[in-house]
Amino acid sequence: MKIMAFIICLVLQQTYTFGQPLKDRIRWGTKEITWEDYKGKPNLPSAAMTMSVIHLGVDYPTNQEALVTVEALLNRTTSWVKTKTPALLIHEKSHFDIAELYARKLRKEILNKSFKEPTFEDEVFALHKQFCISMDAYQDRYDSETDFSRNVEQQKEWSASIASQLNDLQRYSKIEIKTDLKQ
Repeated sequence: MKIMAFIICLVLQQTYTFGQPLKDRIRWGTKEITWEDYKGKPNLPSAAMTMSVIHLGVDYPTNQEALVTVEALLNRTTSWVKTKTPALLIHEKSHFDIAELYARKLRKEILNKSFKEPTFEDEVFALHKQFCISMDAYQDRYDSETDFSRNVEQQKEWSASIASQLNDLQRYSKIEIKTDLKQ
């Protein structure tokens, strides 16, 4: 399952990176998602599917520094819904919140780590892979413990916990990170 999650994470990253129109994706925090954002065709027996991903981009403004972009994105064309209920929308929004939570954790890790120029990209992309795998496991646990939104008490606890963790990592909410590279 973890390998499949990583493959999905990489495939979605490529989908977001190459040629997908901006209208087909939503960056976390730019708008409140609604059922209108779920444009995909249902392809599983589930009631809904939120396809969110941590996108990673790297640029080099100078040869001594790197600019890293870490974004939680929702893909509107592959997110779908069959049963539109307020409780299910809260559940699906929390999936997107989890993507942002792990994006913030990744930003924190990048900011607190020292990198050397020759291995920078390999190290950052390895961290990205690690965080995608961890995020997928967390998403699975969330679905299991909330019974896909049907366990109302667990859903409330998870939603509060995710919000609290996002608040605790608020200082890592900026999507662009500048990091110095050692030669």
